[in-house]
Amino acid sequence: MPYFTRLTDIVTCDVATLFREKGAAAAEAIVAEIELGLQSARRSVETAEANLRRIDEQITQLRTDAEQFREEAKAAVASGDDQAGRLALLRKRQSDDILAGLEQERTGAVETRDYLRTTTRALEARLADARRQAADLVAGETPTATDIPTDAFTPYEEPPTIDAVIEDELAALKRELGQ
Repeated sequence: MPYFTRLTDIVTCDVATLFREKGAAAAEAIVAEIELGLQSARRSVETAEANLRRIDEQITQLRTDAEQFREEAKAAVASGDDQAGRLALLRKRQSDDILAGLEQERTGAVETRDYLRTTTRALEARLADARRQAADLVAGETPTATDIPTDAFTPYEEPPTIDAVIEDELAALKRELGQ
């Protein structure tokens, strides 16, 4: 019989009351269910960390690409080919736009990973508490509630966006080259 439908149910539950209501026979099943929830939370943290690493790799590649396109534009302008410079700056701009989206995605991925880590720590604490209370129940003692803080959300700030106009970048390159 499942006692919990979500991981937050485990974190916010009053294990002592649940043990008193369900008795010692259910204590082992409840602890086992919390252990399964903790395993699931740990897998979710691993997935979130892998997702963050993937995003970081993409961001690094896009920054490299954008710099390469800028250098191509610079070389084209230096050789007097403004059209090739514009094309390279357009490609740089596309990389910058994708990069801006990925940086926002990264912010969300960090928030998700941090939330999952916090939830995992809360589940670990709840599991330790449940094991202690189950042992007390088996020993004939009355389980007592232990409060675990669940408010761990930290708001984030939006990352700055890149909003440069290609012609402005072209002009900046020309100034840099002394043209």
